[in-house]
Amino acid sequence: MTVPDFDSDESRPSAVDRRWAALAEDMQFSQLTIARGQAEGWRNGLAAGATLLATVTLVKGRADFDKLAGAWRLVPVVLIVLAFAFLAAALLVAIRAAHGQPGAYILADGISLHDWTEREVARISKLIPRAALLSLTGLTLVLAAAVVTWTGPVAE
Repeated sequence: MTVPDFDSDESRPSAVDRRWAALAEDMQFSQLTIARGQAEGWRNGLAAGATLLATVTLVKGRADFDKLAGAWRLVPVVLIVLAFAFLAAALLVAIRAAHGQPGAYILADGISLHDWTEREVARISKLIPRAALLSLTGLTLVLAAAVVTWTGPVAE
């Protein structure tokens, strides 16, 4: 049986390997910063996408709902109100993910901070997809409202 020679260069990690190991070890202390950065990026992207699509759709949609027949006049209004509610909810969820809960109290000891960080990273990981789904639903409702104004039956 041979005993490994720990003094040889082959058994020691290189400077690059040690640097990568140090970065991986430090990463546990930056998880919250990384998660918040991702949430801010999603929030900004969702807000920009919602604004762009809502603006284009509303500008291109029929301006006068009175030309729609009967109850069809209410359909685009209801869809736009629902879309606004979904988009507002998406924005609030994305803001919560990006900036945390207002007034959150964190104990100033290492264990409490560690536990809070883990919970917050897990919460952010759940909030980002929820914000995306709410935003997509709101945008779909805006688009549906435009389609109804374009294709709905016209009053005679």
